[in-house]
Amino acid sequence: MKLSVNVLSDYNDSDLNHIKVEITPQFARRLKLLRDTVKKVKATYIEEWDTPDFFNADGEESEAHIEISTVKVSDTDFHWEGIIKHTDCRWETDYGNFDEVNEVLKVARTPRKNLPLLIGKLVYEDALKLLEERMKK
Repeated sequence: MKLSVNVLSDYNDSDLNHIKVEITPQFARRLKLLRDTVKKVKATYIEEWDTPDFFNADGEESEAHIEISTVKVSDTDFHWEGIIKHTDCRWETDYGNFDEVNEVLKVARTPRKNLPLLIGKLVYEDALKLLEERMKK
């Protein structure tokens, strides 16, 4: 999953552009557990420490040093936010949706013999990657 990064400061010279997060079956289950907990306790969101990989506009690893990085999960979506080290610059990503999380879990839960039925029906990169990995085994 690739999400754009928005730096919330006019005085920022960092090269932050986007993050890449692999939605693995384990991470997908964690996101859904956090979402279900938000619903159960009727909270606005749950925040958890998590550090994704940061990239610049050229697709190279960002030079920015991140001091704080968390993923915030609500009952409808999730995003990352934090602070650039040695600055007062806050950053946040665009929002991810649970459609991609659900698609990864669908591939993870599908019995191996039924995996060919998913070909051509998947939309998200991480689900397609998981399907390819599982079909090779």
